[in-house]
Amino acid sequence: FGDSLVGKMTGNAENYTPVAIVDKVKTVLGRIDLDPASCEMAQQVVKAKRYYTTDDDGLNKPWKGRVVLCRGADGGNAGGDTRFS
Repeated sequence: FGDSLVGKMTGNAENYTPVAIVDKVKTVLGRIDLDPASCEMAQQVVKAKRYYTTDDDGLNKPWKGRVVLCRGADGGNAGGDTRFS
């Protein structure tokens, strides 16, 4: 887990941010309040106070606090969101 290639190997559509990047984000922010495009497995590493899954349609919900939306290791962005492009 934590390797962005996991989806290519397992058929899982999730694109996980590498653990080293999550750790650096936590160092800068102190904590992550919201991960707007996540899943239960990713939260084993991210541990955001709140997170939205695909079913929640988090990219269309309001974001408050220390929000993290990382690009995948392949340079793609989650759901085509352009707010951080």
